[in-house]
Amino acid sequence: MENAGISNKKQSRHTTLAPLEPQVKRFTKKELVEACRKQAPAFDSAFLLLRRKMKQAQAIQPGVRADDPDVGSQVKVMDSGVKMNAKKYNEYQLISNRLETRYNERIDKLTDLKCNEVALDQMINCTNPESKRIQELLVEIDKVNGSTEKKLHYRLQLNHMLARLQKNSVTLDAHLNAMEDTAGGADKEFLHCEALSREVQAGRTKALRDLEATSAAIDAERTDRERTLSSKQNEAENASKMEAWRETTERSRQEVSEASEL
Repeated sequence: MENAGISNKKQSRHTTLAPLEPQVKRFTKKELVEACRKQAPAFDSAFLLLRRKMKQAQAIQPGVRADDPDVGSQVKVMDSGVKMNAKKYNEYQLISNRLETRYNERIDKLTDLKCNEVALDQMINCTNPESKRIQELLVEIDKVNGSTEKKLHYRLQLNHMLARLQKNSVTLDAHLNAMEDTAGGADKEFLHCEALSREVQAGRTKALRDLEATSAAIDAERTDRERTLSSKQNEAENASKMEAWRETTERSRQEVSEASEL
């Protein structure tokens, strides 16, 4: 609504524009004849005074002839003045026609300018389909420019990364080779550790078997020693008993021998 009011104000302001050239006043035939008469070369105060005298003389002497030399000269002067003023009128008429043609051309030009101004106002205020389409296209162009800028930025990033990769390719290859060598050594060390682990596991298994065999042998030897110890203890007891019996027998023999000697 505000845009419509502004455009109406502009149109009303344009309708009150002044014309490019002032309007030419239209004269009547009587006014033109009077102007020609006044513009005559012989038109001066003496001529007026002479004319008044002639009118007075005609009024006093009505029988004055038309072939009077003064009257004939005055008629010739008047005729030459009328012809000259008619010629000037024709020239001015041509000038007026030219000015009117120029005026009409400028009026047409002004009308075209007003139409162009109205069209420009509609384009600026986006009230016609073309301007609306232009605004839509501008919005789409902004979107496409934003997308293009993002893609260009991403492309620049990729180019920068590619340049860095190309620049550091030798270093990266050496680093990768070193990492491969390290990984190979680690694999070898892992295999060696697995072999050692298997050897340790086998040794542990063998040690457990030896421990079991040794434990069985110790148990058997302990049993044998316990048996031997038991038999030795029995023999020792028997020996002590025999020793006691022998001592008793020896004592009894001595007593018997002493008794016999008595």
